[in-house]
Amino acid sequence: MEKTTLIQKIILIGFGIILFVLLFEFGLYSSGQVLLSIQHLKNELTINNIKNLNDTYIILALGESTTAELYNNQSSWPRELETILNLRNTNYSYVVLQEAVPSTNTREILNRLNNNLNKYKPNMVITMMGINDENIILPYKNSKNKIIHAFKSLRTYELITLSIHNIVEEFKKPLTEDAYLELAKESFEKEEYIKAEKNFKNIINQNPKNFQAYIGLGRVFLNNNEYNKAEKLLLYTIKQNSKNNEVYLAYIILGKVYREQKKFDKAEKMFKTAITLNPENDYTYTTLGIFYGDAPTGNYEKAKEMLNKAIELNPSNEDAYLELGVIHSQKEKYDKAEKMFKKVIDLNSFNENAHTWLAWIYLIQNKSDKAEKILKEGVISNSNNEMIYGSLGLYYNNLDQYELSKKYFEKANNKRLEFYNILTYKNYIELNTILKKRKIKHVIMQYPVRSIEPLKKIFKDRTDIIFIDNEEVFKNAIKEKGLNKIFVDLFGGDFGHCTLKGNKLIAKNVANVIIKEIQNS
Repeated sequence: MEKTTLIQKIILIGFGIILFVLLFEFGLYSSGQVLLSIQHLKNELTINNIKNLNDTYIILALGESTTAELYNNQSSWPRELETILNLRNTNYSYVVLQEAVPSTNTREILNRLNNNLNKYKPNMVITMMGINDENIILPYKNSKNKIIHAFKSLRTYELITLSIHNIVEEFKKPLTEDAYLELAKESFEKEEYIKAEKNFKNIINQNPKNFQAYIGLGRVFLNNNEYNKAEKLLLYTIKQNSKNNEVYLAYIILGKVYREQKKFDKAEKMFKTAITLNPENDYTYTTLGIFYGDAPTGNYEKAKEMLNKAIELNPSNEDAYLELGVIHSQKEKYDKAEKMFKKVIDLNSFNENAHTWLAWIYLIQNKSDKAEKILKEGVISNSNNEMIYGSLGLYYNNLDQYELSKKYFEKANNKRLEFYNILTYKNYIELNTILKKRKIKHVIMQYPVRSIEPLKKIFKDRTDIIFIDNEEVFKNAIKEKGLNKIFVDLFGGDFGHCTLKGNKLIAKNVANVIIKEIQNS
């Protein structure tokens, strides 16, 4: 009897701790560049050429690569939206401005928001963002690591860490270089770049020769789009560490800086220098291979050469296999692509990109059975991956198996709600607050085929936000026209880079909602 009572007490205490953490966490939550340059210029010229602002309705579209005009010279949905709106018989002339940045995240969009609002003075802002926010899904193989990572992602953990740090500072006991380095790395991984920058600088203040701190700080500047700062720092680091065996890392980061600035010749030179300095490192070849594959000119032969060299040095390099698979897919060499994606899965069954790409090329080739098999395998290996569930939902929808389709779409949505990124959550809230203060209409749109419900849950019963649901429109269009007619690449029941048909679908759907809203206002 005493033993049972003790167990009960332990369970109650444990439950109490968990409940306290959850409640405390809830309380904390609640309280809470050539392409881009050209786009800026286009937008400014458009604004300057408006003759009568009173008769012009300005719409600003914010987002990532799906909103940008990038793929295969396909017209973007903002451009299509402007065309459709101006063909309608309304009282306004419509101007749709695009401030989409590929590979950006909600934090970066928010950082540029006030500047964009001051510059363009829009009547309405449309947001489709969040796909690049990190840690939506916990990518860990075992339960122990999942629990650890989940706790570290809590604001409770952050508060504890901050409190300990403040106590240390209060007692004037400065942290060691290694302690600062751990804090800096952790902050960087969580995209807390202000904290990361501070701690990397603390290291440099203690030891001006700490190479890792300079490299880390360079990465921070790169992720903050502070390219001039990054370039200056990295050039200094290279000069001061010319004899350091790890200096090739500085060249790689500097190459990425130049790539973001569209200085492709300089970027290529930096990546090649990194290889010269460390010719036996597979990462250097992978980086250059990805650069060749992604560069506007698309030198696929050089890309394959570099990636194959990376694999020769490291047969377990899944990034190199994945990029080779993508290149073969783009060249419609599906047999070779299949081989590469299968290799990635063999190396890491948790790689959701490999599963979705493999399913994609099967569907393009009408190999439905194989697509279904690989997606179901993906579910087994990635039980927390909403993209895999979404892909299955889309697959069964195409086969008119609507009950199964509904089942997997619901699972995808539930997983998305379960692991929804706090970064996305907080930045959506803050962005909307800014727009509300300025009395600018806010339109929130989800990626094609992705459910709008998680975003509605963020704002609950708010009636001042206009939500646009693209899900059913795209499901029907895909069923009628086929996947490859609607998407350029990954769809995953989640999102995809749209073709001209796909962008027109979005634009038409948005136009219908916007005109109705304006007429009723």
